[in-house]
Amino acid sequence: MPRKSWALTIPFRAGGKDGKIKPVYVDFLVVRSKDGGLVVDIIDPHLPTLGDAADKLAGLADYAEIHGAAYGRIESIILDASNEIRRLNLQDATIRERAKRVQNSADVERLFADAAVSPPTS
Repeated sequence: MPRKSWALTIPFRAGGKDGKIKPVYVDFLVVRSKDGGLVVDIIDPHLPTLGDAADKLAGLADYAEIHGAAYGRIESIILDASNEIRRLNLQDATIRERAKRVQNSADVERLFADAAVSPPTS
């Protein structure tokens, strides 16, 4: 479905900290059952080699820092060289801080190589 005015939009700065604020529309909002209630997860896949990957990841990390308590999981995911899904848990403060500092595609790829884990089973 094309982007709609009611879609969840997360701001990011195109071109780094002094760049123009632009929207990123997360790809998946997953609603799941947990402890007798419902919880919403944000799952956002990206190609780390795209030119705006670092800016979007940093924006998602900023959003997670501010609004993370409203969600179960906030994750950026990729397919690695082995076609395995790898994820960054942006609810983790250490990973989030590293994600906020990425500046280019190489930084994004390095962060996924260092800190990404396989998806959870539940």
